[in-house]
Amino acid sequence: MYNIPKSVKKYFPFTSIILLFFVFLTVHSSISVFPEMRLFPYLIHKGLTPYKDFFDHHGFLLYYLLAPFIGTNTLPQKIIYVTLQTLSLLLFMLIIWTLRMSKKQFGVLSFTYALVLFYLGDNTLWYETLITPLLLMLFISVFQKKNIFNIIISGVVVFFLSAIKPLFIVSIIPVLLKWKTLKMGIVTAILWIIVILYFMKENAIYPLYISLILFNAELPRMLQNSPLKDPYIILPLVFLSLISLFLSYKNHLDNVGIIISFLFLSYIPLLTGFWKPHLVSLITFLMVTISLSIMGNRFFSKITVIVLFLISFFIIRKIILENQLQTQLALVYTDDYKSEKAINYLRQNYPHKPLYVFSNRPEFYTELDTVPPVYFPLKFPGVEKYYPNYETNIMNSIKRDNIERVVFVMPLDTEFENQKYLKNWIMQNSVVEYQDENTQIRLIRHVRNQSQF
Repeated sequence: MYNIPKSVKKYFPFTSIILLFFVFLTVHSSISVFPEMRLFPYLIHKGLTPYKDFFDHHGFLLYYLLAPFIGTNTLPQKIIYVTLQTLSLLLFMLIIWTLRMSKKQFGVLSFTYALVLFYLGDNTLWYETLITPLLLMLFISVFQKKNIFNIIISGVVVFFLSAIKPLFIVSIIPVLLKWKTLKMGIVTAILWIIVILYFMKENAIYPLYISLILFNAELPRMLQNSPLKDPYIILPLVFLSLISLFLSYKNHLDNVGIIISFLFLSYIPLLTGFWKPHLVSLITFLMVTISLSIMGNRFFSKITVIVLFLISFFIIRKIILENQLQTQLALVYTDDYKSEKAINYLRQNYPHKPLYVFSNRPEFYTELDTVPPVYFPLKFPGVEKYYPNYETNIMNSIKRDNIERVVFVMPLDTEFENQKYLKNWIMQNSVVEYQDENTQIRLIRHVRNQSQF
């Protein structure tokens, strides 16, 4: 069904133009690198082990892939983001190449998907940035000839997906439905055994189990805001999925179970929150299903082209209104230069000195080449509910390691404002050593009493 046709030259002009258009859009936009995508690869680069040496509840794979590219700025992460997004677009076009549709249909579908991918990607390097091209790769491989090469590729892709988000281990289901063999599962199992042996060697297997399995099992309940519980969000998405499946049913009767499986997989990111990047995989496979449904249905094909034109216009308008297309660096978390003066002060006076940052601002650690002295270097939603001693743990680490300085970046976000016990303890046991319009550095009293102060 999805073997690449020999004659696809008619699509090359559209493919080249749309790819160049997408790369231009993405490169000329402010790309956000969130704290965990900068701090955790840096910590791994410094020799720390996830889950044992620092808390995280996401899969480890993306951090290890990013670790070799860590520098003093976020340019490597931005290049990786552009590359992965472009790969998703290319794989989507590769899939609809095989449907032998008209050039107009191909152009409209590809252009609309490029806009959707750009808009929903939100210029943010996130786990779904890698998950989406991996799911597309798996979708393509499932429909190739069953041989040892494709079995190994599928097994590796399933491992990669589950190493980013463990629940994606169920991505093995569509492979089983199509090939009716467990051989690719053996490949995935071997890779996971290697991972388990590595974490056992690092004495990190139990922390991995706690953080990656138990914590994530409780997370939807702790957050109590899963969009899958909101009928105003989930019902329209399910309705679109069912309509798309119904319209593609006649053309792909034998494969409808596999298509349903991939749509099901693409709902997984929505378990923990409704955010544009969480929708990327779902919308991707909705558009794949729509592409299947227009084959052999001239009336629906014309309606689809009109609707996609309207969607494209709407997305372009949203991009302009939200000022998503910019030429400056990202103004989120790590590239807004709010911390620059304080970092320069610390670099000049206390180079490589350990400190604790009472904010999700990893640039203090990465720029000053120091390692966080606490197990919880970043604050995640819900973590204080699973770890009741969360604030005490940080306070004890500061005392134990005789940490001299705590950094506050203003204004504090809600997650840190709510840590009243820890915040009050720091305030009561410290004095202001340095302050600028964005940052305050406080000297802890157990050090101050031993110094010239």
